[in-house]
Amino acid sequence: MHQFSITPSWFGMRAVYPTAVLGMRLHYEEFGDGRPLVILHGLLGSSDNWLSLGKRFGEGFHVVAMDLRNHGASPHAGSMSLPEMAGDVAETMDGLGLAGARVIGHSLGGKVAMELALDRSDLVERLVVVDIAAREYAPRHVGLLKILTGLDLGKFRSRTEVSAELEPLIPNLQFRQWLMKNIGSGAGGRLKWKPNLVAIQGSYPALTAAVEGGRSFAGSALLLSGGRSDYVEAGDLKAMRGLFPSLEWEVLAAAGHWLQAEQAEDFFRICSGFLAG
Repeated sequence: MHQFSITPSWFGMRAVYPTAVLGMRLHYEEFGDGRPLVILHGLLGSSDNWLSLGKRFGEGFHVVAMDLRNHGASPHAGSMSLPEMAGDVAETMDGLGLAGARVIGHSLGGKVAMELALDRSDLVERLVVVDIAAREYAPRHVGLLKILTGLDLGKFRSRTEVSAELEPLIPNLQFRQWLMKNIGSGAGGRLKWKPNLVAIQGSYPALTAAVEGGRSFAGSALLLSGGRSDYVEAGDLKAMRGLFPSLEWEVLAAAGHWLQAEQAEDFFRICSGFLAG
């Protein structure tokens, strides 16, 4: 496994640091060799969420799992929309010479992947969209973002203390543990959020917006959804196939929104078969 981050040498003479907007090439994790496979995480996720599956996919592909802007170790910016984030992915792929790649995108990453395929079809050969449709969504994360932005991490000494503080508001231990992956160490060892929560909160309406229509992607596309998730409904298929005429749809009946974690073996099997085509 190789880890890469934004450094001056990556951009030649132009130095770009985590708080900069120029360039907006993204941090990524890289695995394996073969045909390129780009993986995009969901809201408040990061490439770290895909390390295990990334290594498995790396047995047959050159995997590049990216951190979206304002997430993980990628640069921060004051705005974030689906076209902006797809542009970041495209610029990073161009820099790495990843034309004609396979692309997997989960949730918000799925919307970014759709936008990328529609806007830069030269970069995408096969597309897997995981548990998200192209439509506008209700603002279901407003409360969570308010909780997280209102938390003063400076008063805590460990992630365990933060988790205990959040327990009355977020009782699901597994979800809290996942959220704790977004906490890093700043100056003097003080805890800090890795994602730019203020920008994510401010741009949230743009993240829930529909993928713009009037375009189509001629390549192969797979929509993979969870049977216990409410993110994708049968009624979404008509609009999705207007954008992706060759779209296939498969459902993992026992999975919720996080298919890749809840049914990892089935997820890997289905994706591997589709991507190998």
